[in-house]
Amino acid sequence: MEIWQAHYQDQFHDVPCTIENHWGNNQAEDVFKMCIDGVTFVGSNLDDWELSKVENQENINSISKNFSLLKYGCQEKGYHFMLQSYKLNINIPTVVFSFEKQCRISAEINVVFKNTSDSKEIRCRYPIDDKYIIPNASICEKFNLNIENICFSVEKPSTFFEKSFQAICNQFNGKYYFYNCFGCLYSDYSPYGQGNIGSICCFEKNKENYLRVYSKYEGEYTIWNAFDEGFIQCQETNLCEHFAPRINCLGGYRGRIYT
Repeated sequence: MEIWQAHYQDQFHDVPCTIENHWGNNQAEDVFKMCIDGVTFVGSNLDDWELSKVENQENINSISKNFSLLKYGCQEKGYHFMLQSYKLNINIPTVVFSFEKQCRISAEINVVFKNTSDSKEIRCRYPIDDKYIIPNASICEKFNLNIENICFSVEKPSTFFEKSFQAICNQFNGKYYFYNCFGCLYSDYSPYGQGNIGSICCFEKNKENYLRVYSKYEGEYTIWNAFDEGFIQCQETNLCEHFAPRINCLGGYRGRIYT
């Protein structure tokens, strides 16, 4: 488990907090866990926070007085309570490689998510008994990468980490490369799509075939072939002993990530 430092704000709170990242722990029911004012929220991404199941049932009346919550589901299968109208500033540790120093360097991602009704983003409908409701949208207000005294900032950050990581890659100018799963030669995104974090696929065990991939549909061997042959799912900020830098290459569905 990793602990990420964060800061949470809404109409009732302006407090530092921590986010527990349980990725890879098969015993954990949820990937992310966050406690605000004694209340536990859980999520599979960083912008889909809901009350934990225990507190859904036991303390919902008192909790609703201190948080903006969207209720969905049905009485038969149970209700869920989605956190709404907040801002979350998160610091995520990661690693880059410095060409100048010829070594790995600790770095930190700073990302700010805002959950708001003031957005034109397309949103999914959620069922509530015999009707549907539309929750607020999550937007990414800031995505920075801090390396020592240098800050790489994304001009138009996205809730999808892939797009913001790519924007940072375009600023490295041959000085750094990401030393994590996003920057690995053997990782790629699912052809079905992905969430904002945590859905990159590792093809290291099938790397020879995977590096033949250059398209979703065209060619003798596509990303679907590699996908069907199996993969391990990982987070973009993870790192393992099989890492190989995704530089000077065209292999894989994603192709080149550095200019």
